[in-house]
Amino acid sequence: MNASAYRSDDVILTALEAAKDYVSGACLSRRLGLSRNAVWKRVQVLRSMGYGIDARPHRGYILTEKPDLLMPLEIRRHAKTCRIATEVHSFKEVASTNELAYEMALKGASEGVVVVAETQTQGRGRMRRRWLSPPGLNIYLSLILRPKMTPHLAPLLTYVGAVSTAEALDKGFALEVSLKWPNDVLIKGRKLAGLLNEVKAETDRVDFIVLGFGINVNMGEEDFSEDIRHKATSVRIELGRKVSRVEVARCLLESIEAWYDVFLLHGADPVIRRWESLARIRGTPIEVRSFDDTYRGVAEGLDINGALMLRQGKDRIIKLVAGDVIGQVKRIRDQSL
Repeated sequence: MNASAYRSDDVILTALEAAKDYVSGACLSRRLGLSRNAVWKRVQVLRSMGYGIDARPHRGYILTEKPDLLMPLEIRRHAKTCRIATEVHSFKEVASTNELAYEMALKGASEGVVVVAETQTQGRGRMRRRWLSPPGLNIYLSLILRPKMTPHLAPLLTYVGAVSTAEALDKGFALEVSLKWPNDVLIKGRKLAGLLNEVKAETDRVDFIVLGFGINVNMGEEDFSEDIRHKATSVRIELGRKVSRVEVARCLLESIEAWYDVFLLHGADPVIRRWESLARIRGTPIEVRSFDDTYRGVAEGLDINGALMLRQGKDRIIKLVAGDVIGQVKRIRDQSL
């Protein structure tokens, strides 16, 4: 959609959303500086997108229905961002939004470009685990970032994403979430969202980062497979009602921009401190699987580069840069761990 068409559709929808009755074609024509016939053509385009717009002679237009589709028009209209969502590319079906965004970044797509899809046929999380991606229910979104940083700092963007997701769900929907190292968003111990951070880098600099988000929004218990039903949840399950996915996307993108700006201006420390407060992990005895090894220790939070610190015994601290927290342990023996 070109800029002129986007502006026209934005003006029409904004006017119809604000009105309690019909809005005349003459009124829309004046606002847009277009002929009434041109307004009619834009209304037809909006109808083809799924908007319910009733038209009556001598009365005008009224909005009767809005589609819950992750369309660029809706996302860009509602997300009050400057750096993030500069472009939004929406698809009915893709293999993976992260793969598509990665390909776009390789071809020069700029920072802030967002890729969303109604469904993924090969959705995945960390370590190429399958991410359930039923159509029309959730958020599958990937964001291209081009921070000026060295590669060893790239994992910190996962924490930016996790904190952003948690605060978006808190501020937008009053959901009390917690975070699990390194990239899970939970409610009452059940997984609500996950992140996937993929990096293209040279020896001394990051070319780009694709930060992927999968958020369970309107799935019911029946939509989860039996093997994960007791482990996963959704915004709908927690609130007891369906919510607008566009609203979830808006809250997410605005939160990402705010925390990405904090990261760029003030470095990793405020992001790490906020992640730790949401994870509530410090001082907890945990067990972590990292590659082929399993470690037990008391969590001491994250170091400045984002590694998880485990205290083993009185003086020994190990740092883990990848892995999964597989559980809490009741007692840590004096380490021979």
